[in-house]
Amino acid sequence: MRITPIDILNRKFPRNLRGYSVSAVDDFLRELAEDYQSALEENAGLKDQIALMQKELKGFRDVDNAMKEALVFAQHSAEDVRNIARREAELIVREAQAQATHIVEGAQDRVAEYERQLDQLKEQRKRFGWEFRALLQAHLDSITSGLPSSSPPTSQELTTEMVASTGEHAIA
Repeated sequence: MRITPIDILNRKFPRNLRGYSVSAVDDFLRELAEDYQSALEENAGLKDQIALMQKELKGFRDVDNAMKEALVFAQHSAEDVRNIARREAELIVREAQAQATHIVEGAQDRVAEYERQLDQLKEQRKRFGWEFRALLQAHLDSITSGLPSSSPPTSQELTTEMVASTGEHAIA
């Protein structure tokens, strides 16, 4: 059990013939009680201060924890944003590559089609040349069949003669 300042004031000592001066002991006990009272009040004030500081410290710790959580959340959010951006970039690249492949394939198809058309035109030109030569030969043969038969000129001679007279080259 704790001694209070009132306990100190109310404390009575047995008296002897040769004992201490009662007034001196009472004065000392009063001083002691006052000092003890001041110490108790100061102790109570310090306890209140400690409680207040602990409450503030708890608030600071709560703020610190909240800031740590916010920082972790921000880091996760930033990582999520980076991942989303990376995925979107990869998707854009894949789409661009697919589109480029499609364009290249289309261009290759057109080139192949143009080459096929060119081959057809070359074949038609050859065919036309053969048919035209055959037509000229047929006309030449029909013309020469109506002429006297004194050594008719050959088709080669006629062709050479026609080229010489027109200044054009024969179709090969």
